[in-house]
Amino acid sequence: MSNKKYLRKNEIRTDLNPEHFNRFGYPHDAIITAKKGHKMKANTKTHSEFVNGVRSLDLEPHLPKNVKHNRISPPYWQNEKQFGSKKGKASKELRSKIKKYNKKFY
Repeated sequence: MSNKKYLRKNEIRTDLNPEHFNRFGYPHDAIITAKKGHKMKANTKTHSEFVNGVRSLDLEPHLPKNVKHNRISPPYWQNEKQFGSKKGKASKELRSKIKKYNKKFY
């Protein structure tokens, strides 16, 4: 048995959990950073400056101007069935910035 706590991931998927939908009832994309068993650790792309009372991470310097969601929520663990199919991968710069941000929480 491996000593790893979790499997590192780099995926962008749609978060289908209704609790994480925007105010209009639409899902956000989420960046998956880890997987352990049937749970995945994710950060949701958002407009909000604060999510659950915690300041979200501003990604403005690393995103093109046509991207609408320019912030990332704090990390959370969720069942893998509540995520849609794989949509893509995050850039190396974005992953490193998210990794540094997530260290504040775990």
